Amino acid sequence: MKRTYRHLLAQSNYRKSLAAAVLNRFGDSIDAIAMSWLAYQVTGSAAFSSLNFMVNFLPSVLFQPFCGAIVERKNHRLIISLCDFARAAVTFAIAVTAIFGNVSAWMILLATFAISTLEAFRQPASVAFIPEFIPKEDIENGVALNNSVSNVVVLIGMGCAGIIIAAVGAPRGILIDASCIAVSGLLIFLIRARKTESVSKEEAFTEVLKEGFRFLFSHTNLKVMAVICMLINMLGTPFMSLQAAICSEMFHKGPALISLMNACYLAGSVVGSFLSPYLRKRVKNSTIFLSMFLMIGAAYLMLVIAPRFDSQPAVLYLLLVLLLFAVGFASGVLNVMLSVLMMEMTEQEYLSRVSSVFSASVMAGQLAAAGVISAILTKVDLYHLFLVVTAASFVICAILFVLPATRSVDTADPKDKEPKPDV
Repeated sequence: MKRTYRHLLAQSNYRKSLAAAVLNRFGDSIDAIAMSWLAYQVTGSAAFSSLNFMVNFLPSVLFQPFCGAIVERKNHRLIISLCDFARAAVTFAIAVTAIFGNVSAWMILLATFAISTLEAFRQPASVAFIPEFIPKEDIENGVALNNSVSNVVVLIGMGCAGIIIAAVGAPRGILIDASCIAVSGLLIFLIRARKTESVSKEEAFTEVLKEGFRFLFSHTNLKVMAVICMLINMLGTPFMSLQAAICSEMFHKGPALISLMNACYLAGSVVGSFLSPYLRKRVKNSTIFLSMFLMIGAAYLMLVIAPRFDSQPAVLYLLLVLLLFAVGFASGVLNVMLSVLMMEMTEQEYLSRVSSVFSASVMAGQLAAAGVISAILTKVDLYHLFLVVTAASFVICAILFVLPATRSVDTADPKDKEPKPDV
């Protein structure tokens, strides 16, 4: 029987999960711009924006491998719900503090760290939870539809964010995020999942943790994908962490331009996520990876060139829009591809630990990149920073193109399906 999106939407549990994801992404899309704008308003520093971005990823790198081992033994549905409720509380607190004019830079960093720590617990629980309420044959369509619909909502949220912030201010925009997260937690709590076998509670925590690292580093495809994804995320860090500074210092615009740039990226991501199940049958995984490096470099090049032609910006802005759409398209395909391959290559009982170790390894690159950027910006301006990143994108793409290891992600490696025991 052919599995379709319509068949998937007929499942009550999936509809609740999709609604929760939509609310999460909508709130976060507003919060991403609102918090970035709030941080820039409080400090007036591009370096601080990069520092805050670095703090955002620090808990994932430090804690997520341990979080995966911890939540694997717990009720995944309950863990996700509790994390959402706690995130909503922290977000609400920082918003109210900002509304009364008492917010400071250290408070923003502390809130960012707390929210990211909760997300470090939520992420591995979310990955492991998917097979508990979606039949195996529906997982790829489920992940693709979830990403696609969620990104449509993010696109709407990004489009609304500039208007909302301009109308009611960044703190009240953050309040909207808090409300969305709270409702998301409630919807996840209402999902009724199947009973599944889990890791024995007698298994030592250290063994659970070691198994995740052992699986990842002994599985050729996953290891190569982790390295490539780390490089992609490192190159994307300057754009993601410096959006407020880009709009203010390079283009002399307000938060509306952030919304426009992100809208172009997310529009591509929506289309890419939706078409991912079909494209994976026709396009090699390595081609998708390499295309990301090419388009990231091209997008940065447009960022460098566009402000230099204020008198005739239309063509260059159009190219920038198209390139951001293309980067988003490849990213959408990539995200679905990684999620599905992770679940295909990993037994369900190992999903929490393996996904958390994979994510932590990838995010370590973003953390390092954010720290380097923060230091570099004390010496050079954004223009020269983006020149370096542009060159790095093209050089890395060329190196990966000639490396045989890059092609390993195009084929499955069945012998690595099970974790290898210690000798």
